Amino acid sequence: MKFGKRMTALLAAISIGVSSVGCSRQSLSLPETGSTAGTKDDTEKQEENVLEAEQEPLSKEKTGEETGVGPLELIPADLELSVAKAEASIGSFSIAMPSGWKIEQRISEEGIKQYVLTDIHSACADEETNFHRTEGHRDGYEHEIIITPYVISRMPEQTLQLAAEMKRYFPVPILGGIKGAVKTQEIEGCWMHGKNRDAGEEEYFIFSESETGQKELFHVMEGDSSVTSYQNDVESFQDFLKEGFVHGNSGKCVIKQEYTSELEYYYWLNDKTDDPLFLVVRDGTDEMAVYRSGDYQTPLSIQKAQEEYLEGKYLLIADFNQDGYDDILCNYWELNPQYNSETEGYLWDEKSASFEYTLGESLLGNVVWEDWGWKESLTGSQQIPKELIAYLSDPLLGSKEELKNLMLPMVNDKELTIEEVKELARENPDIKRQLLTITCNSLGQGIWLKADADNDGIEDIFLCEYLGGSLGAVSYYLFKGTKEGRYIFTSKEEELKMEFAFINWEGKNYLAKTTWEFTKKCVDGIQLECYADGRYQGGVELKITAKEGMEGRSIKTSYLEKEKYSNLASSLYTLAGTYQSGTRLSCGTGEEEMKDEEYNRCSDIDNDGVLEKYRISLWQTTNYYTVDSLSYDFEEAKLNDQIRDMIYENGIIGTPINLWVDETDFGNVIYVLYEDGLYDFHICGYMLTETEYRKLLQVDCYVKTLVTCQNINRIYELGAYNY
Repeated sequence: MKFGKRMTALLAAISIGVSSVGCSRQSLSLPETGSTAGTKDDTEKQEENVLEAEQEPLSKEKTGEETGVGPLELIPADLELSVAKAEASIGSFSIAMPSGWKIEQRISEEGIKQYVLTDIHSACADEETNFHRTEGHRDGYEHEIIITPYVISRMPEQTLQLAAEMKRYFPVPILGGIKGAVKTQEIEGCWMHGKNRDAGEEEYFIFSESETGQKELFHVMEGDSSVTSYQNDVESFQDFLKEGFVHGNSGKCVIKQEYTSELEYYYWLNDKTDDPLFLVVRDGTDEMAVYRSGDYQTPLSIQKAQEEYLEGKYLLIADFNQDGYDDILCNYWELNPQYNSETEGYLWDEKSASFEYTLGESLLGNVVWEDWGWKESLTGSQQIPKELIAYLSDPLLGSKEELKNLMLPMVNDKELTIEEVKELARENPDIKRQLLTITCNSLGQGIWLKADADNDGIEDIFLCEYLGGSLGAVSYYLFKGTKEGRYIFTSKEEELKMEFAFINWEGKNYLAKTTWEFTKKCVDGIQLECYADGRYQGGVELKITAKEGMEGRSIKTSYLEKEKYSNLASSLYTLAGTYQSGTRLSCGTGEEEMKDEEYNRCSDIDNDGVLEKYRISLWQTTNYYTVDSLSYDFEEAKLNDQIRDMIYENGIIGTPINLWVDETDFGNVIYVLYEDGLYDFHICGYMLTETEYRKLLQVDCYVKTLVTCQNINRIYELGAYNY
């Protein structure tokens, strides 16, 4: 659930009541027992109470100076904002205001007073002060922290009961508190911290006490922490806490308690049933305790986790085996089909009232992946016209320039400016989130296109987000356009960087990407992909492949220093007829394999009667800017220079990949195999002495290619799958 939606849902609960809580605009309280769904009559009574409450002034009983004991009751507080000497005060809560931030009071749509910290670094000039450096943000960056104060008119004595009731008031998916039982009257500071994993929102619950002894709660909600900039000392509410800028109890510094204490995490199980359970997972002990709703003194069960490190903040609760009872997935990121066999978790056994540790697919065997936002593309290959495939296949075998000239007139999209994207972000939360993700990172980049991606007659927004780093990883997002002019995130996939555009064929748009052979950085095909109803459907990949057999190869000797070396050249034809691109070749007849840790071969490589030790390997690329190539290291240092000069004596005829030494009638000959493009290669033979090297021969192999069509089926992430 997005940030704005979470606030609206919470404030709506305060304003008009929710099925599990009886409440009014002035007060929000829990029933004495567990959460149950309200009847129609209950709802009508609540609505009547709201009308009465709006006309009735708050009584001393509701706003008294002392906090009563009993089920939790919160009242939205009507506190004034005071700002003086770079410090903002709201009741017993105060916060120092570093440069780059401002605070203002707002009234929500529900009529509740809130206080909003806004990041204004983008409007600040870079400066150095005694306090800290202020550095402006990139264009388009914004960040808000919303503070909502409450008066605690009543609260339970035990912290576990308070945690259970707080979890109901603020249905944040992850809620953590300080491990260990204390009286709630002793609670102060940031005792609880929450996180909405789907939206990435952070929530802080700060308990304070006014001068009159009245308990107050300040609920702090912050946008996605993953889109927080890191250019300045204070960029998020967590930074405010770390720097000691937040104070409660009329001046006492507030710290985030998890810095100094071990935590426990709270989850409601079976919350839609008549018998909900409350799960407490305690860090450090790997202990899981389950309580009946309303009974937090005696646990229903306590058990130790079986895996070594069970971390409460990474759990995901759901009825995975569909038996009517909630279960536990240990690491939420494993709820992804590609990790299906690697998962671990706990299935609830009602008979024993305990969890059973479970591994692998038995945990997720009944999961409907689309319900969790994952889908495998299956039908896209059938939606790509055969005529389009045929139209692009032959040009793909030609030059890159010819292919570019053919496809440019087919492009049917518009690249958006940053100003146009910012305008869209004002009305579209999904676009705003991704814009912030990019602008918060000084290395972040994105290309935004407008095109009718799914061919429904309404233009969509397509984003290629460059994730930084040398690998060239990117994420592709589609924001589906609606009839109302809004854009909703509906699909995401991840790949490596490619050239891309939407092209039009007979009135329909398809996403075209030029693909690369990663180890060689050569164009090796085109992907043609499609969307339907905002969902990625896969497609086809036109792949340049090598023809099989000798009829697909042209082998010739292009250089002989002397005719006497012709037999050496012809002996290489067998290898040239079978060699496959990227193959690692073993030692030659003139060298021995070694098991030395530093060197793996030895031979009289320079024909001086002495064996030299060396290591031959393949340097493998891990980034977007380099290619696989031959790596060598000789024990005799001067040989490294000689071999380097020898390999590159004729300029670049390809990338050296293999080196070996053969014994011949003329002495030991060094062979180097250079790969050229996707499949062609050259083999050169050299004679090396202590003082010089000579090139004896060169054999070339040119491989004929053809285009094959392969289906693209990949698992991708759904967005807004309930839109």
